[in-house]
Amino acid sequence: MHTNLFIGDALEVLPTLEAGIYDLVLAIDILEHFDKEQGNLFLKECQRVCNGTVLVSTPKDFIEQEVTANPFENHRSHWTEQDLRMCGFDSFLPNSLSLIAIANCKQ
Repeated sequence: MHTNLFIGDALEVLPTLEAGIYDLVLAIDILEHFDKEQGNLFLKECQRVCNGTVLVSTPKDFIEQEVTANPFENHRSHWTEQDLRMCGFDSFLPNSLSLIAIANCKQ
């Protein structure tokens, strides 16, 4: 059950949240919409607000996507397992199309 719903830019909303308030943070097919600098900040903020597990999924291959009507849908970066490991993700689930990375964030 959701008790709070936040609508807005994740990079503006996440910093306003208290540290360690969520048991699980899911970021499914979001990361590729940030450039690398923004993506690194996004991942740090996801881990900061989590006191459990962060699960991130992003395509293994870069998929060109530009949506004129909604620039937030544009793909701006490609992430590798090494990139995610450098951001604190240490487990990966097998999947042929996506990197599914897990970080444990017990505070």
